[in-house]
Amino acid sequence: MKKKLDPIYLLFACLCCGAFVVYAIYVNSFGPNASLIMKYFNITESRHGFIITVQSIGGIITAIWLSLFGERYNKIYVISLCLALMAAGSILTGVIPAFFPAGGYMLLLVFVLIAGIGYTGIDVMMNGVITETYPERKSTILPVAHAFYSTGAMVAPLFVTLTVNAVKAETFSTPFLLVGILSAVVFAAYLVTGRKIMPSTPYADMKAFKIRANENPAEIFRTLRAWLILFACLLYFSFMYGLSVWMPTFFQQERGLGHQLSGLMSTIFFFGALLMRFVSPLFFRRMQVERFYVVSGILSAVCMSAAFSVGSDLTPVIVLLVFAGGFLQGANTIALVMISCNEFPERTASASAITVLAFNLAAMSMPLVIGFLAERAGFLFPMYLLTLCMAGSVLIIWIGRRFAFRQTSDRKAS
Repeated sequence: MKKKLDPIYLLFACLCCGAFVVYAIYVNSFGPNASLIMKYFNITESRHGFIITVQSIGGIITAIWLSLFGERYNKIYVISLCLALMAAGSILTGVIPAFFPAGGYMLLLVFVLIAGIGYTGIDVMMNGVITETYPERKSTILPVAHAFYSTGAMVAPLFVTLTVNAVKAETFSTPFLLVGILSAVVFAAYLVTGRKIMPSTPYADMKAFKIRANENPAEIFRTLRAWLILFACLLYFSFMYGLSVWMPTFFQQERGLGHQLSGLMSTIFFFGALLMRFVSPLFFRRMQVERFYVVSGILSAVCMSAAFSVGSDLTPVIVLLVFAGGFLQGANTIALVMISCNEFPERTASASAITVLAFNLAAMSMPLVIGFLAERAGFLFPMYLLTLCMAGSVLIIWIGRRFAFRQTSDRKAS
């Protein structure tokens, strides 16, 4: 317990949170920046969605690899490497207009692929690092770390609107350049601090991890529960990533809001999520995590549907986005990570990879699907489709909870 209170461990925990912040700002910059990116590269909504698809290909490959072999590696070093990759991809994206003033779309796809590998490694391994470095405090530190992801997600739309010029398409690159530089700073500090605490972490001797990893790297995927969790995560992250990328454009095109005000809609949504992240430990102490997910998820889906239906009156929209849609689902990512890690406590990297793999599958497909539908039918129907994804995720977790309950009852009866 003492080591958790040492300044170096506190600093390392803060840097874990900082890694989530830069990761969130990078990922959530594509939505508020969509109009300028499309204008600069002269592309349609579906081709903008394809940027996210390519980025997610790197993420999917990384998530699959780490789900099978992640326990073999020193997670602190993997996260350091991945921070460096995300920084490189973001900085390179940021300098495209300086070297290719007439385009560079294909280079953009390469750079986001690199960044996708980076942020996925951060996401997969960070849950394991926190769980294994702070075992007595993981139920507090893990939600707080994810709260900083919400902080980054909340800041991203405002960050983008403040650093771009809406009449100069080439300024789309400025947020990426800045977040890349910030990521490089976090990378350096994380690596130095991680090396200092290494001797007193489980990663000082990797022999036990490697032996365990070599036993059966794909064992978790032999269970029905793993596939149910994967499918539930896929639907939930389809909901979240679809909103992150396209909700600002929805408010621009369907509700007639300006560039900054439409970005603010995403900010207030993630502000509600941030509030829940900080209070979620109180819920998790008093409620089974699966039950929490079911209740909060279905209420969030209802509120988000209402937010898309009330028209251009901003007062009810803001209330629904902040205090209902955003707040209610704000801890659902943490809940899914906890559900997965509780199911597979000996495989924290593989369990975390389930959620991250689903995140990248959703990121690869949903922005592209939403962009395709929006080109043909506008954005209102796709937004309703996203809320159905949230409801479907809830249904699957409920089914999994009932399935687990029956298994426990059967074992007791026998």
